[in-house]
Amino acid sequence: MPAIIHHNAFFGVIAQGDGSFDTLEVLLNGVAAKFGDKWQANYDDAHASLFADSSAGSMLRGALRAEHAMLYRKGLRPNWMRVGEPRTMTTWISTGTEFIQLLDHGMRNGVRRVYTYSLLDSGLFFSETGVAMSKDVVSKHAVHANAAVQVRFAGTFRFVSDGEPICVIDNDSGTYRPDGGDFDLLRRVFDANFPGLRLCCLNVTEDQPEEMKTFLGPCEVENADNVERVYAGRWVWNFLSQRAP
Repeated sequence: MPAIIHHNAFFGVIAQGDGSFDTLEVLLNGVAAKFGDKWQANYDDAHASLFADSSAGSMLRGALRAEHAMLYRKGLRPNWMRVGEPRTMTTWISTGTEFIQLLDHGMRNGVRRVYTYSLLDSGLFFSETGVAMSKDVVSKHAVHANAAVQVRFAGTFRFVSDGEPICVIDNDSGTYRPDGGDFDLLRRVFDANFPGLRLCCLNVTEDQPEEMKTFLGPCEVENADNVERVYAGRWVWNFLSQRAP
């Protein structure tokens, strides 16, 4: 499967202060076939206005599509004409191990990270997210989904470790609020496209299993001493060791 990485230098300064803000799209197989007529569009009143059949809704969706186009564009100049890293890179992955390696075990600058994703029929669209408002603005699910009225799934994921890497994915999307009862469909897509990947699905409306709180993972909690909080999330991990497995 092709995995396309878009390097956004301008958004890198806005979102994380340095480097590039990367958006990624992994073109998956069989999403529509596995989800069938299941879609996620359980937005509350605050988000319903975004998809309303009104001039205001149309303007909001237009702004999100413009942002999506900027973050996922391939650029006008060929890579050989660019100084530094290319605007867009394409690689091929076919296993769960290669998916983990694509994101360097979920690490950047020695810190475990959290990713915001939207799953469409064409594939998985995602980027690193964070607690900073500037980064959260460019990481919203509707931006990754190109302002789609409905998606197959959306939320966040991260890589944790109990000695071996585990991809922990959830339905933490205020925009689309996916039904946790459809996690089995999400798992089927991941199992088919990332064979060998250990996947754990967590529902934001349910408690996290206590034993998982000992797994090494990103800091998603408040008041952590000397550790960068990367996301104001729902889950608790042992973030004292930030080294990749």
